[in-house]
Amino acid sequence: MTMNWTNLSVLKFAGNSDPIESIQQAARTMALNAAENGWSGPPFDPFELASILNYRVVPSQAVRDARLTPEGTGYRVDFNPNQSSRRIRFSIAHELAHTLFPDCRAQVRHRLRSDTIREDEWQLEMLCNIAAGELLMPAGSFAAESMGRLTIDNLLEFQDEFGVSMEAILLRVVRLERRHCAVFVASYSEEVWCLDYAVETKGAGFGLGSGLLLPKNTRIANCRAIGYTAKGEETWVKGQMIHVESVAIPGYSGHKQPRVAGIVYRKGDRGQASARITFVIGDATKPHGDGDKVIAHIVNDAATRWGGAGFAKAIRNRWPAAYDEFHHWAETYRRQLRLGRTQVSRVEDEVTIFSMIAQRGYGESSLPRIRYQHLKTCLSELREFAISNNASVHIPRIGCGEAGGNWEIVQDLILECLSDHGVSVTVYDLKPPSKTMSRPAQQFLFAHP
Repeated sequence: MTMNWTNLSVLKFAGNSDPIESIQQAARTMALNAAENGWSGPPFDPFELASILNYRVVPSQAVRDARLTPEGTGYRVDFNPNQSSRRIRFSIAHELAHTLFPDCRAQVRHRLRSDTIREDEWQLEMLCNIAAGELLMPAGSFAAESMGRLTIDNLLEFQDEFGVSMEAILLRVVRLERRHCAVFVASYSEEVWCLDYAVETKGAGFGLGSGLLLPKNTRIANCRAIGYTAKGEETWVKGQMIHVESVAIPGYSGHKQPRVAGIVYRKGDRGQASARITFVIGDATKPHGDGDKVIAHIVNDAATRWGGAGFAKAIRNRWPAAYDEFHHWAETYRRQLRLGRTQVSRVEDEVTIFSMIAQRGYGESSLPRIRYQHLKTCLSELREFAISNNASVHIPRIGCGEAGGNWEIVQDLILECLSDHGVSVTVYDLKPPSKTMSRPAQQFLFAHP
């Protein structure tokens, strides 16, 4: 059973695309753009995000939670300062999410009460909740050392540590887990529990989706008050026994019944998950393994010559022909030397250099020079090249030197663009990472009883 989307704002926003996937991508783009302008965390501060967007945030006891009002060419967010800090942060992120919808300026947006909410307005509110989760826990939120073997109980501890909603936590960890799993949010209506939405790891194949009706005796019904948890095994899709761990979270504004969020994995699925990224100590110009190998690196959009320092210099020293070929390409096709473009040089029978233009300019800068959205574009091209050539990818911690990038964000983009599509990725450190640098995430996110 799939969701029958009817809300006009949602339909205008998503068009023929899946609204849940569309809102996640839109929120991720907002967060990545903010990161390029210095937004950092965790915790990721929605007040600072609003400032970067040039939106005003104003305390007001006249609103219940928060309200979004068009103001000039931007917006003003009013929030109730008497609410808990966690609720304030979520409410502000929720209102910022409303700005992602093209008809946002058509009316004042606020957390709706049950006596004013239209029949399908919950669809818009649900998508803004999802987007708020992406904004409060964007790429880079989880330091690698924080990612242990997690149960719903551990996730509740993370919720307290980061001061964000359970939805935000779940939407982040599902993007990092290497074992097949799914996260979900369900609500109770007309005496039945129904999935608002579910997000699965790539290839999980649970068949969960918006609108799926859960069994009448589902254990999540035991989550009767906010913070109550329930665990057990049951069948949601015919012939598939799953293990469910869940917790009650606040319901939609004006609804007395809490919603339930949780994690799902197959009963008995305790096998070892394969590493999505392999981390080694070594030299990326001497890649490990057999077969075709692609060595990828980041270059800037201002210089036709690279290799002044860092990894680019190491490539230049080992393969001068790759440097010459890039220089010739950049000088001959100057219009190609812009963000999001890539250039390829074959340097050995089984080795290719893949240059990704994802850095704005060069030299000292108060803000990061990396451009995450353009890096994402380059990584997508790298994926297609690697798949078509049946090649593995080998990189240092790209984007985290002169470009000033955050490795946790870069790693998340690598997982999304490469690892999730089956591309083998090896990351090389010349020496063990220092204690101040995030260690590679090699552990599972979810424990299994």
